[in-house]
Amino acid sequence: DRLFRMVRSLNGLGFDHVFGLNRPILEAYVPSHPSTSLLPLGYDAALFHPRQDQAIYSTGDRLRCIYYGSMNRVRGLETLMKGVIRALKNGIDLSVDFIGEGNDKQRLMEMVPSAYADRIVFHSFSSQQELAQRLPNYHLGLAYVPANPAFTPNMPLKTVEMLASGLPVLATRTAGNEAIISEETGLLVDDNHESICDGLQQAAHGGTVMQILPGERADTVRDYAWDILAERYLFPVYRHLLGNGSRMDAANG
Repeated sequence: DRLFRMVRSLNGLGFDHVFGLNRPILEAYVPSHPSTSLLPLGYDAALFHPRQDQAIYSTGDRLRCIYYGSMNRVRGLETLMKGVIRALKNGIDLSVDFIGEGNDKQRLMEMVPSAYADRIVFHSFSSQQELAQRLPNYHLGLAYVPANPAFTPNMPLKTVEMLASGLPVLATRTAGNEAIISEETGLLVDDNHESICDGLQQAAHGGTVMQILPGERADTVRDYAWDILAERYLFPVYRHLLGNGSRMDAANG
C-alpha cells in the first residue's frame, strides 16, 4: 500500500493533462495535481459499419456467433464456453467462432466436446481490417466480460465495434456494457453459464433484439466513432492548453 501511494504520487508529473478511460482509473492512479478528463475508447467508423450484404437472422437459421479478444486466463472465458456448450446440448442450432490469442487458448480448445468440433471453432487474429470484414457475416456478437472489478467499469471496445457493425450482442451485465446496450440492441446476461445459455436460446428464438435493422443498431454507438470522440473530448483540451501556452508566451515576450 505504501509503494502504491508513492508510485501514485509520481503519476502525472511532467504532464499538463491526463486522459483516462473512466473515472475509477483516474481516481485510483492519478493524483490531483495534473488536470484530468475522460477519453473513452472509440472505433474506426471507416472499418466497422454495416454492409449491404449483412447477415440477417431468421428463426430457424443456424445462429452464427462470434467472440474476439484476449484469451488469457484472467478473462474467465471458460464461463462463456460452458454456456455455449450447454446451449448446444439443449438443442440450440448455433455455431461460434472464437478469434484471438492468449495463455488460455489451448485449454479452451480442449474443453470443446468432439461432437461440437464443427460448431465451436478457434481462429488466430490477423488484423483489425480482416476482423471488420468478418463481423457483418455473423448474426450475434458475444461481448463477454467477466464480472471482475478490473474489467467491469470499462466500456468494452468489442461491444462498440460489434454494434457499429450492425450486430446484436449478447453481453455480460457489467457497467461498461450496460452503458451502451439497450433492450433493442442487445441481451444482457449474468456472468454464469446458465444465464449465457438462456440468452443464446432467447436470441435463437428471434424477437425485437434480433430484428432491428443493422443501420439503426449502428447509429446507437455513433458517438463513439473516433472523429466524434476527438471533437468532444480531445480537441477542447488541446485548444485550452494551447491557448494557455500562447498567453504565457505573449506574457514572457
